[in-house]
Amino acid sequence: MIDWRIVGCLEPRRDPPAASYLRQLHHRAIRTWSMSCGELLFSGARLRSLAGRVGKLTCRCASAAFAACVLALAVGCMSGATISTTPAFADSLPTPSKPKTAVDLLHNIKLAIQSGALLKREFYDDANLLQYFGGVSVQLSTHSLNVIGGSVLGFDEIVAPTPFHGSFLPGMTLQFSWSRRDGTSVESELILRFGRSTKVGFDDVVKVFSSAWKKAPLELPSAHYTPDPITRPHGNEIIIHEFQTAGVVQEMRVEFKGDGTLYSIYIKGRKEG
Repeated sequence: MIDWRIVGCLEPRRDPPAASYLRQLHHRAIRTWSMSCGELLFSGARLRSLAGRVGKLTCRCASAAFAACVLALAVGCMSGATISTTPAFADSLPTPSKPKTAVDLLHNIKLAIQSGALLKREFYDDANLLQYFGGVSVQLSTHSLNVIGGSVLGFDEIVAPTPFHGSFLPGMTLQFSWSRRDGTSVESELILRFGRSTKVGFDDVVKVFSSAWKKAPLELPSAHYTPDPITRPHGNEIIIHEFQTAGVVQEMRVEFKGDGTLYSIYIKGRKEG
């Protein structure tokens, strides 16, 4: 085997063809590698520069977005903005204090409406009914998986009984019903009647349930009912409050006696789906 290094030393100006070709390849490879490295370094510098610009732009966008969020929250807090005027139904039943007065009872009725309790099957057990409405006992007239109805009895501590021919009539009665229709929709009814003056009148009802009421349409007088003579404002009036959420409509109808005190409260609700 020929050592081309020795031959090159003996004849420095003449390279053997093979050695010359190998040397050319070597120099070409060095030049190519050097150019590639330079291009890579140049490309890397451009990428770093571009990345820096993108990073700065991203940081500026993120800072702007964060500032916008903070501003939106601040404006919302200052303006007292709300999502809905009607509270959403709670998943569980709230537990109010047992009513001791007729005004306490109004507050608990409002809670039962706004929480959706009247449209829930689990609301109609003795403990819940007595806790919300007072009374001492519950008497069921209908009880099944899809229908339940009955009365709450014993409201003497809230509304005193009415003397009647040597006996006493209840000062207040309460009937309730709940039913599931068509397998999906639910309906409920709650009826309260007051036998004697509770000293709770129109202003008390509006204070608890808000002034967003409307007068009920005029009705023909009943042959079985003679209205009291009107002695105070709002005497014998009937007003309606409506409560609505998605898929749910509840209406409360309040009737007053001639002296402007409570005569009856009728609440009907329906929930679809």
